[in-house]
Amino acid sequence: MNNQFSGRIENPQVIEQLIADKNSNKLFIFGANWCPDAMNLLQKLNDTSAKKILNYQFIIYFVDVEKYSINMEIYKSFGIEAIEGIPRVFFG
Repeated sequence: MNNQFSGRIENPQVIEQLIADKNSNKLFIFGANWCPDAMNLLQKLNDTSAKKILNYQFIIYFVDVEKYSINMEIYKSFGIEAIEGIPRVFFG
């Protein structure tokens, strides 16, 4: 399976713009490649039937948090403080 969490540092302003854009449904998934729960969620999301439904309904964004060292400030865009614990899923 493809590793979806790329190690890329996201721009919080871009994420906020994506959230503000109400023209499409968005799913933001925070995780990391080292996390068994995040990888299990990816496996479930990559199931053919789940993928068909989700891709029809949502634009999906995978946000890597590495060892809680990157992209943690983006949680504030969803109205919560940066806290450990992944995977986390937000709808935008």
